[in-house]
Amino acid sequence: MMMKYTSIFSFLFVSLSCVTGQECPFGPDGLVSGTTLQVDESNNNWVILERKNGSTCPCSYVEANCRLKDGSDCSQIVVDASSAIEDPSAFTYPDIDVFYSMKICNYNSFNMNFASKSKDGEERNQLEFWYTQPDEFGETQRIYLEQQLFADDPLAAGACETVQGSAGLPSRLSNFYMKALMNGPHEDGFTTAFCFAYSFKPIHLSYDYGDGTCDVSTKATCTVKGTNKSCEEHIKSMDTVSCDNPEVFTGVYEWEACNNNNRKIYIQTGPSNRKYSTDIMNSKGKLIRDSESLPSTIDANSCYAP
Repeated sequence: MMMKYTSIFSFLFVSLSCVTGQECPFGPDGLVSGTTLQVDESNNNWVILERKNGSTCPCSYVEANCRLKDGSDCSQIVVDASSAIEDPSAFTYPDIDVFYSMKICNYNSFNMNFASKSKDGEERNQLEFWYTQPDEFGETQRIYLEQQLFADDPLAAGACETVQGSAGLPSRLSNFYMKALMNGPHEDGFTTAFCFAYSFKPIHLSYDYGDGTCDVSTKATCTVKGTNKSCEEHIKSMDTVSCDNPEVFTGVYEWEACNNNNRKIYIQTGPSNRKYSTDIMNSKGKLIRDSESLPSTIDANSCYAP
């Protein structure tokens, strides 16, 4: 029997409003000042571009792009897995050759400086392209295809820091991420102006196993125990609660992954899972995640609830 694999993915995106102003003194034609801008949501080809402190630093700019040899966006990648044979372990997922470019630009009329690391040692100016996979202890680790960090150096008016190159995306994994982040003050200091710009571009690969359209869905909910009220609604209604007098309630998590096809489907169990952050810290001071992989198969017109 031919085994065909499907990756199930659910992502929540909160849209940001667009505020624009005067045309910037530098940069591409038509680039205008503003606080927040969302670019191109169509066909799963979207990035977030956010700019704050628009009144004092209106034209800080960052960009993260990934394209195939034919010029199409990496979000349009469809992996041809139709040649998978009886034993799926004998099928090798190919590396997908892509070209990437990322930049941090000061399109303001004044010079600025890259900010130093935060007090916690976090980088505040970076261009990164990465994917994740578990390490030997089961912790999620980042594997960088590109990483450039900037701190304390000046960035002149109209100048950019740019990285670009080519990479092979291992299609055995379905999710990749690009980020461009800029923080820094006006050359005369923080009180004159402080610049911020952030861009995040996720790349989610699709797979063609020769079965036509694959209709799957996922759902994740949290309700207050003993009620039908969502945890979100309950938290928003807690306006009388102070940090000195917190309210503790029990939330009930429910997950569901559904196969809406008239056939059995095979799941990529690594990328397909349910997870949430607990209130327990690990040795690195980060919240421990509770996770569970989905099963390797889901029967026709049925759901799996972890």
